[in-house]
Amino acid sequence: MIQEIYLKRAANIRKEYLSTQNKTVDYEKSLKELVSLIDNTSKDLDDLLEKLNSNYVNDPEEAKQSLLKIFIDLEDEYNKTSKSIDNAEETIEKLKKQEIELFRDIKQRYPEMSDGQIRNEIQSYIDKLKLS
Repeated sequence: MIQEIYLKRAANIRKEYLSTQNKTVDYEKSLKELVSLIDNTSKDLDDLLEKLNSNYVNDPEEAKQSLLKIFIDLEDEYNKTSKSIDNAEETIEKLKKQEIELFRDIKQRYPEMSDGQIRNEIQSYIDKLKLS
């Protein structure tokens, strides 16, 4: 039987994974907001172009400021969304490394156990904690 210290490490990895997975709803929402902003940006650019073509905006500086605002708003939203997704990817990569390290440690401590036996025992512990 695998010592509880190893099983707790596995449970902690699973908890963090589930937490990250639950946040995917938020990431999806952020991506939808970004897509919406891109659509709105396209409309804003069309509106600005129409204003320029109809000589509604005569001041080049005003046109430049309007254009910059449109692009800065888009860039800010993109950066926010990108950072969230990057953080999730980093967390998942960290968890993969922890999982590999844990498996290596268990295999070293219990060389007589097969990979399947190790997986089954860890899965049984995780199921007992209702982390499946």
